[in-house]
Amino acid sequence: HSTARKTEELILLAMTMAGSFAVFPFAITRLMQGEWLLGALDLSLVVSLLLISSYVFRTHKTEFASIAVCALSVGAIVGTVYIKGVSQVFWTFPTVLIVFYLLTPTRALFACAVALTMLLPKLLTGNDTMTLMTTLSTIVLTIAFSYAFSKQTANQRDQLVRLATKDPLTGASNRRALSAKLDEIIAQHRREPVTASILMIDLDHFKRVNDKFGHAAGDQVLIGLVRVIKQRIRSTDSVFRIGGEEFAVLSQRLDEEAAEALGEDLRVLVEAARLAEDYPITISVGVAQLRNGETFDDWLRRGDNALYAAKDQGRNRVISVQVPMLSEIEVARMERDAAQKPAG
Repeated sequence: HSTARKTEELILLAMTMAGSFAVFPFAITRLMQGEWLLGALDLSLVVSLLLISSYVFRTHKTEFASIAVCALSVGAIVGTVYIKGVSQVFWTFPTVLIVFYLLTPTRALFACAVALTMLLPKLLTGNDTMTLMTTLSTIVLTIAFSYAFSKQTANQRDQLVRLATKDPLTGASNRRALSAKLDEIIAQHRREPVTASILMIDLDHFKRVNDKFGHAAGDQVLIGLVRVIKQRIRSTDSVFRIGGEEFAVLSQRLDEEAAEALGEDLRVLVEAARLAEDYPITISVGVAQLRNGETFDDWLRRGDNALYAAKDQGRNRVISVQVPMLSEIEVARMERDAAQKPAG
C-alpha cells in the first residue's frame, strides 16, 4: 500500500516554496535600495518559509506547519504596514485567503481578528475618513465571505468523509477507513516502533439469524454488536465493518496479551447482550499484534488466520495464532476450505 504524501502536505510544500521564491526578490531589492528593516523582514520570511517546508517534508506533519505559515503571514503584513505605510494594506486580502485556506474557520476568524486589531491603530492615523471606511469595509467583507465559504466547505468535506468512510447501517468505519488507518500506523511504525493490535471479529452462524428472523432483525443484531463494542473499547480505539458480518477493532498501544483480554471481554459482553430475541448471538475473535517489518497485508492475514482458527476450534472464542507467516500454498488451502464451508 502506498505511503505517498497526502494532498495537504503537497499543497503546503508548494505554498511555502512558492512563497519563499516570490518574496525573495523583494528582500534583495529592498536591501539593495537601503530599506534594511523591510528587507530583513522579507528575508526572515523567506528563511522561515523554507524551514517550514523542510519540516513538512521530513515529518509529514501539517497542522503545526499550517499555523506557523498563517502566523508568519499575519506578522509579515502587520510589519510591512507599520514599516512601509498604509499603502501596503492591500496585502491583507491575500493573507486572509491564505489563513482561511490553511486553518479551520474558527481559527482563521481568530487570526484575522488579531491581524485587524493590530492594523487598526496604523489605519486610523494614516488614512482620511473615506479611505479608512473603504479599507475597513472591504477587509471585513473579505473576512466575512471567506468565513462563510470556509464554513460551508468544511461542512461539505465532513459530510463527504462520513459518506466515504462510514458504514451507513452500523455507524462503524468501513474497509476504506481501515486501510487508511493501517497504512498510517505502519508508516509510523517504520519511523519509530509503536505497539498496535488488530482484533478480527466475526458473528457466529449469522446466516441462521437472517434465515430465522429476517434481514431486518439481522440488521438490528449488527447495530447492537457495534454498540456493545463501542461501549467497551477506549476512545483511542476504532471499530470497522469490513464485510457482511465481519468487523475489526484496531487498538494502538495495546500488545497482543492485552488485546486478547479485550477480545475476551467483547466475547462475554456480546453473549450476555442477547442481541436477538430468544436466540444466542456469539462472536469469534482473532488477534494479531503488529510485528517489525510487516506490511498491511501481512498484518491483516495473521489476524484472519487467527479468526479462522477460532472458528475451526468451535467458535465463540478468542485466538491469537503465535506461528510464522503461512506460505502461499497454505493460505490458498485455507481460503478454499473457507469457501466450501456454509456461511457464518
